[in-house]
Amino acid sequence: MGIINRISVILRSKSGASLMFVLGIMLFLLAIAGSIMAAASANIGANVRQERYNRAIVLTDSIHRSIKHSLEIIPTTDDYSVDEPVNSLAYQLAMAIYENADAPVDTVELNIDIPGVDMSAVNSITLDIIYQDIKFTGPIESVPEINPPTLRVPRTATINAQMNVRVIVEVESTSQRETPRFITTVATYEYKDGVLSDMNANGEIGEMAFSDLGKWELMSYEIIESTTIEN
Repeated sequence: MGIINRISVILRSKSGASLMFVLGIMLFLLAIAGSIMAAASANIGANVRQERYNRAIVLTDSIHRSIKHSLEIIPTTDDYSVDEPVNSLAYQLAMAIYENADAPVDTVELNIDIPGVDMSAVNSITLDIIYQDIKFTGPIESVPEINPPTLRVPRTATINAQMNVRVIVEVESTSQRETPRFITTVATYEYKDGVLSDMNANGEIGEMAFSDLGKWELMSYEIIESTTIEN
């Protein structure tokens, strides 16, 4: 009896039927196990991608928090003269706007180092002044000859502006074949009522310096996800 006929006889017998049942159960269990393994593998990959995305979001958030904190620091001195340089980001940006009153401030690229944070995934951090308005008044000299004499009105410059802070962070790839992903975040700030004067609190006339540093205020925050860098 040939091998094909033998198999046919076995499968037609009761023992053959039992064997087919067992084989069927085994194949069913193997199929389930394969599906579970495939799903588990997919879940592991998804979890890794989600973890790396979350890490990029945390890094982005840390950068924006650091910039916001720097913009909110107001120097405690009452005299913002050139003899007392102020190193806060709020002061430096406001002074840059004033010094470029006749032309828009160029986009500024920042290099930020956050202690204990790996910044290698950061593609760029840029500040872009999208609006600036500077109004000058004075000076009006004193007139001591009249009665009562008038005091000198100083020369002042009042500044208002808007700025975008753009941070681009790359999401770490899970494989070399994966298309690079970037998270672009844009925070828009409004700067209000910075005032420079050529007269200090003692009534001394000198260089234009801040008598009121004004205030930077966060207006909006947007997250853009893409596979290419957003301009």
